[in-house]
Order: sequence, then C-alpha cells, then structure tokens
Amino acid sequence: MADREHSNQPEGLKLGDIYFVLFRQKWLILFFCVVGAGAGLWMLAANPPAYQSQAELFIRYVVQGKSLSAPGNEQNTRPLSDQEQSIINTEVQILKSFDLAHQVVEAVGAERILAAVDGGGTNLDRAAHVVMKNLTIDATKGSVIPLTFEHPDKEIAQEVLNKVIHIYYTKHAEAHQSVGVFGDFLQEETKRLQDQLADTERQLRGAKRQAGIDSPGLTSVNDAKTAYGDQLSKIRMDLFNAEAELAGHQAVLDQATNAPDVVATATNIAPQLAPDVIRAYRSVCVRLDGFTRREQELQFSFKDGSDLVKEVQQLIVENEELKKKMERDYPQLTTLGIVLAGSLDQPAVNLAALAAEATQARSLKTKINVLKSQFHEVQAEAGKLDEMEGTIVDLQRKKDIEDADLRYFSSNLEQANIDEALGTGKAPNIGVIDPPTPPVRARSKSFMKRFAMITAGPIAAGFALAFLIELFLDTSVKRPSDVKKKLRMRLFISIPEMKKNGRQPTARVSGKDALLLKDSRRGGGESPTKNGRVEVAVWEATDPLRRFYEGLRDRLIVHFEVTKLVHKPKLVAVTSCGQGAGVTRVAAGLAASLSETGDGKVLFVDMNTEQPGASQLFYKGKPGCGLEDALEAETKESALVQENLYVASQSGPDNNLPRVLPKRFAQLLPKFRASDYDYIIFDMPPVSQTTVTPRLAGLMDMVLLVVESEKTKAEVVQHASSLLAESQANVGVVLNKTKTYVPAMLHQELLDEG
Repeated sequence: MADREHSNQPEGLKLGDIYFVLFRQKWLILFFCVVGAGAGLWMLAANPPAYQSQAELFIRYVVQGKSLSAPGNEQNTRPLSDQEQSIINTEVQILKSFDLAHQVVEAVGAERILAAVDGGGTNLDRAAHVVMKNLTIDATKGSVIPLTFEHPDKEIAQEVLNKVIHIYYTKHAEAHQSVGVFGDFLQEETKRLQDQLADTERQLRGAKRQAGIDSPGLTSVNDAKTAYGDQLSKIRMDLFNAEAELAGHQAVLDQATNAPDVVATATNIAPQLAPDVIRAYRSVCVRLDGFTRREQELQFSFKDGSDLVKEVQQLIVENEELKKKMERDYPQLTTLGIVLAGSLDQPAVNLAALAAEATQARSLKTKINVLKSQFHEVQAEAGKLDEMEGTIVDLQRKKDIEDADLRYFSSNLEQANIDEALGTGKAPNIGVIDPPTPPVRARSKSFMKRFAMITAGPIAAGFALAFLIELFLDTSVKRPSDVKKKLRMRLFISIPEMKKNGRQPTARVSGKDALLLKDSRRGGGESPTKNGRVEVAVWEATDPLRRFYEGLRDRLIVHFEVTKLVHKPKLVAVTSCGQGAGVTRVAAGLAASLSETGDGKVLFVDMNTEQPGASQLFYKGKPGCGLEDALEAETKESALVQENLYVASQSGPDNNLPRVLPKRFAQLLPKFRASDYDYIIFDMPPVSQTTVTPRLAGLMDMVLLVVESEKTKAEVVQHASSLLAESQANVGVVLNKTKTYVPAMLHQELLDEG
C-alpha cells in the first residue's frame, strides 16, 4: 500500500519552495524585469523634469458661518484639534476643485498655461485639467498643507501657484461663510425681528395696562405682586387698629350709659390732669382691650405661631408698655377710674369725656369703612394681576428672546457689511508659512510614485505569474518534496535528468556486450545506434545513472528487511502513469544492480503486451527467450545476459503466452515460487483502466511507480495510486528525470544527492 502521511494538512511554503520557483521560472521573471526596467527608462525619457514651485499653508482654525465675535472665539469656530484630519481633507478638496483651477486659468490665461504643453491651445477646460494634474497637495502633515506646482515654463510655475493661494482664500470663505448670500439673509432677518419685537412690546404694554402695573414704579409682575401684598398688609393693620380703638370707645360709652352715678367721682379727679393726657391714656387702654379681644378671636382660627397672631401680640406688648409709661409719668391716672372695654365694675368718665368718646367712635367707624373699601379695591387689583400673570410672563419671555436674536443678527449684519467692504482677499485663519518659491527643475513625488509603479509593476507581475504557474496552474510533480506534499506517497529515490542538449550521454562500447533496451513507445529515448554510437548498457560502470539504480536497490532491500519479507523470489513490478516515464530503463537498472549483490539470481521480465515489437530484447542479435523458458531449469540459460542476470519476455519466440495475462500469470505463480531466483523484476505497462497492471499489482511484493518529473500531473498519479490500492498493492514512487534549478549553496534536497 502507498505510504500515506497521517496528517492531511498541506505544508506551508518554505524557503526551498521559494528558491525552486524563482530559479525554475528565472527566464520568465527576468523577462518581466526587463519589461519593467524598459518601461521605467521610457517614462524617464518621455517625461523630462519640469520646473517646480512650492508653498506651505497653515490652517489655524475653520469658522463655520458668520458671527460678530472675534474669529477663533465663537461657538461656531472649529479648532483643528477637533476632527483635524476631516477639516484638512475638506480644505484639500477645495484646493483640488475644478472650479478653483478654472478661476486660476482665467486669471493667468489658458494660452500661456498650454503654450509649453504638448498641443498648446486656448481651451479653458483643458488648461484647468493641466493645473489640477500638476498641482500636488500633501495632506499628511497635520495643520500644514504643502503645495507643489510643476510646469515646463519657469514663469508659469510660480505665477500659477500664487493664483492658487489667492483664489483659495476666496473659495474658503465662500465654502464656509457664504458672504454675499449671508449678508442678504441677515438684512432680511434683522428687519423681520425688528417688526416682531415692536409688536411683542405693544402687546406686553397692553397686558400690563390691563393688569394695572403700567406705573413707572412697577416694572415686573413680581414687583407688582410685592407692592399689592404690602398694601393689603398695611390696610389690614390699620383696619385692625381702627376696629380695636372703636371697640374701646364703644365699651366706654356703653359703661357710662349703664352707670351714671360714677360721674361725680370722676369729675372731682379729672381737673387735676389735662384732657389730652386723659384722652391719650383712655385710647391706650381701649386699644389694649381691643387687641386682647382680637388675639382671643384669632387664636380660634390660627395657630400661635402664625403671622397674624404674632402681629396682634406685638401690638399688645407695645400698648402695655405705653400704658405703663403714662402711669409712671402721671400717677393720678391709676385712680382716675377709667374702665377698659367689657369691665363694667369700673367707674365711668364724665359727660365731656363721653361726648369726646362718641365723636371718636363715629370717626373710627368712618375710617373702618374707608379701610375696608380700600382693602377690597387692592384685593381686586391683585386678582386681576393673577389672571394676567401668565400672559405677561410669556410676552416678557418672548420679548427677551426676540431682543437677543435682534442683537445677534444686527451684529452679524454689521460684520458682514464690514467683510463685504474690505473684501475676502485674506483670511485671518489661514497663514502662508512659505510663499511660492522660485521654480527649480525637479521631479514631483507623484511622478516618482508613477515611475515606481510602472517599473515595479511588471516585475511584481513576473514574480506573481511565476508563483501562480508553479503553485496553481502547473500541477505536475516536479521535486521529491512534491511526492510528500501533493501525493502523500512514499518516495524511494529521485533520479535526475542526465540529458545535455536534449540527448542522453552516450559512449562507444563493443556490440557483443550491449543489451539494447529499446523503449521508443514510452519515450525512453534509447536507440540502438546513431552515428556509430550506441546506448550504454545499464550494468556498465560508465552508465551515469548507475549510482541511482544502486541507491534504489538499497532502498528496496532495506524495505524488505524492515517489513520482514524473507521468501524468495521477491516479485517487484515497475510501472508508470503514462508513456515516456523511463520504466524500462529503471527496471533494467534495478535488475542489473540487484544481480550484483550476493549469489542470488535476478530475472528481468518484459510484460508489455500491447506493442510486442516495441520492447523486444535482443541478445547478440537474436530474440530473447520467453518467460516460461526462463522459469525452466533446462532452458533458462538462454535468458542469461551476464552473471546472475536473466532477461525474458512475456511471450517467447512461439508467442505461447496469451494476452489475457491475469489467469495465466496466476498459473505461473507456483513456478515463480519454485524458481531459484532471488528477485523477479517486471517491466509493466502504464497503469490505466485498460492495462493488466492494476490487476497484477496485488500479486507483487512491491510496485514501483515511476513518475516523470515536470510532465506527470499529480492528479494522474493519484488516480493511478487509487487503481493500485484497489488490488491492495504496496506502492512506492520513483521520481525520474528530475531537474535541479537551485544552486547547491542555497538549497539542497537529500534525495537529489544520490
């Protein structure tokens, strides 16, 4: 059976494989190298160096839109640290635009630009394409953009680059800021906002007037609400005081009406004090009594910590302190007999005092009515303010927004008018680090890139084609390593090609010792004679392949020893996948080398039946003996060609072996086993579906499959191997006619050394 590898994974490309491809396809690679070098030389000759002018631009920042703020400070300014590459790419596209090139041509003149170019002319579009083609922009240096323009005319090179930079300023401003259209838009938007703001202010004034806050002191809803709150609080406090004082006066009047007998007592004491003091003291007492009553009433409805309760308590404290102070100043007041409201057991005042009390009571009632009216009026105005608060707030917010928008657009309109008046010939965000230099002769980087591509392209194509042919298109078996990688089979030996100038080496030998093995049918290349020269016999020491046959012999013997195959004779078949692989010469060489080891005898059998006349064996000019004669002890001496080497054909002179070999061959097996031969070498026809080789292979101890290097396809060998595997044959590979391309100093295969 074939010696298959356990792993089915193909090996990678090794250094030896690369050497083999390069040296085997060296003429193809050299051809493409010559083509690439020729193309590069032609390009250099056809394109002499032009004049170059160089400049460098520095992009500080980019402003999107217009605004009044200083450039670089407003929110619509994009610094280069924010998406730097995308910003630079945008500026490069502006520089590369056809419109910019067209404007440059209009400024310089198409006739001047095309004058030094092949064909000349005045076509603006053609001149613009020339400008675009010869302008080189390097966008790999961050915020700095180097520019290079080349032209055959020395003056045109620098002038065009100057125009490119100048027009780029304008194109940059138009692309990012849109000066003309932007100014018209600003003017229209400013007028619209002015009208809208005036209408909003008119609505706001009407809403404030309706809410009652159109006075100069009230500027907002919050101010009006605070003012109304203060007014209501003050009116409420005055109302409390008036009601308390009225209650006191009313209590005095009520007490005097119910106790007229105390008047005399009060009359005797009263002249000692001034009437104003008495009235003031009485008023304090009445207020104190009224506030005390009010506190009691409020405590039923509010907590002690509420503002109203605290306010009344504060008034009580103030009136008590005032009462005590008057009593300290006028001690007679403590014996005057003035009663507090609700204290009916105290003495009453005199009639004059009662009249004064009645007057005070009427006055306080009038005051209370007025205060209540004011309170309701202020309360109604506050309610109206609450109803209009939402409308006023919305209108005020709308007015603020419109006012801010109007200021913004007015500022931008002013800036746009300034920019339009000054022009856009300069851009503050773009600086020229290096203005266009004086032109010098040089080749641009783009030209050198094209030169490298044109020169290296064919060379790379040659290498690629070489590897494509070797690795994919040409599937033939070429090297010993291919037997392992492509076929997964055991390689016994690799026999090199010994041809020179298309012929195998020949030498003069005597005809009586020559064994002529003619194999023209299979392309063996042997011919009996030619110009007095004959092929060297395979057993001659001068045979250049003798050492390889001996190597094959040793490998075969080692194989039998390893597999412990000890019976005799050992049957070895030599076959191939097609015509011309050199099977006859390999089989004969193996038989001759085996006959030289020990005392054993070797029989060489030609099993070709399809063309009997193509592989006849001759000995001293007579036909060789048949296979049956070689197996008989009485007649086998006729097959002897040298010591221990016998040669026979599948059909002797009588042609008594039929073409249907398998059955007849099976009948001869006992004779094979009974013979005294150590080895029987069979020269078999190529393996195919119509030959007897696959059917007889199972009867052999070893089948050597001769593969012709660089001609036999790997698929054909694999198919032949599968046919042999069906008969359970033990198959080994002999790679014949191999060629060495790689020098030994670079790479050497062990099997090629012989």
